[in-house]
Amino acid sequence: DSPEMERALTTLLYYAAVPAVVDQKLDGPALYNAGKLELVINPDYPDNVAFAAIAAEIAHSRFHAKGANPYYSRAESELDAQSVSSILCRRFGIAREVPDMSELEALDSVQSMCKQIGGSIARSLAPQQHTRNNLKSPAR
Repeated sequence: DSPEMERALTTLLYYAAVPAVVDQKLDGPALYNAGKLELVINPDYPDNVAFAAIAAEIAHSRFHAKGANPYYSRAESELDAQSVSSILCRRFGIAREVPDMSELEALDSVQSMCKQIGGSIARSLAPQQHTRNNLKSPAR
């Protein structure tokens, strides 16, 4: 419930490849619905649990690419999605279980996605630096 977590979640949601919808009846914190092409979120979960789940489901939405990836399989993408979530949570100090990454296949795409999303979240959390433009009068 901190402003930082709110900014982190807002920035994270920016990376969903599909619209996010709220459903308090969802049996879990978040789910990528590949059939409806939407990210379903249950807001009744604690922020740390929600962040971890939303990060994994956003990874699923990006792997599926709005249905453009005909080879997408939730089961086959689950480890990659959980790895993205785990890396992002670790980077921002959010507790979650670490998945067994011994069978991780798409390490390059996982690292790339984490770098892109993590960099944006870090920038959104960084203190805003306001610099004054020190203009000098031209010499005469």
